[in-house]
Amino acid sequence: MITLIITILIAVIIMIVAISTLNKFKSISKNGIEVEGIVFDLQASSSAITNVNASYPIIRFLTKENEWITEKSDIGVIPGFYKSGEKLIIVYENGNPKNFYIKNAKSYSVHYIMIIIAIIFIIPAILKLIGVI
Repeated sequence: MITLIITILIAVIIMIVAISTLNKFKSISKNGIEVEGIVFDLQASSSAITNVNASYPIIRFLTKENEWITEKSDIGVIPGFYKSGEKLIIVYENGNPKNFYIKNAKSYSVHYIMIIIAIIFIIPAILKLIGVI
């Protein structure tokens, strides 16, 4: 029973993170500025808890005010998802260029996949918890 509750809680947290990130993308998009950027570098990260490796792209782009921004993306992806030197469309917040996201199908798909996986874990856990299966 404890395992089921933990599974549901983890899945709900994953859904909240994915949905809040998608909302951040929408918020930035409303008044954001689109520019071309590149994957300047990739920063590897691993979690001892989950034993999962992630790669955080370091993005470089030039703002409309001719200011170079080189920042690590908030979104970690599986290694190999992006390649160093890859050109991307960046949308940054007007007045705060360090608040940006990568505009492509890859960025959106990661979050929708997270939501789907969370649902796949939540439904059977709830059904088992209430005794249906």
